[in-house]
Amino acid sequence: WSGPLATLSLSPTTDPPDGSGAALTVAGFGLLKGTPEGGALQTHTRADGTTIKAGSRKLQQVGVPMVATEACSAGWGSTGSLVGPGQLCAGYEAVADMAKWKDSCGGDSGGPLVHYDPRG
Repeated sequence: WSGPLATLSLSPTTDPPDGSGAALTVAGFGLLKGTPEGGALQTHTRADGTTIKAGSRKLQQVGVPMVATEACSAGWGSTGSLVGPGQLCAGYEAVADMAKWKDSCGGDSGGPLVHYDPRG
């Protein structure tokens, strides 16, 4: 491989500062269009004949801003969801025009959420 390489950090000490609004990227093979019930996964057959279930054949990605823990807890606290130690919140606090809404896809939970740090 002669292309660019990335160093990954799994330490919360390298996360962007809380409330910074840092640009994050989330990726996954989730459902592009869902239903309130979550939609249905599609079965995909690999060249070797094994099958996997995923919402999309193609890896999708979207940019979302980091949200301050306090703002996130205020918005989601009533649902019983809290941002705990070592966690962060990403997405949009409010979007007036739902056509501009961006989010991870249904089925992407637990997928990668990354922040590019030009300092390495």
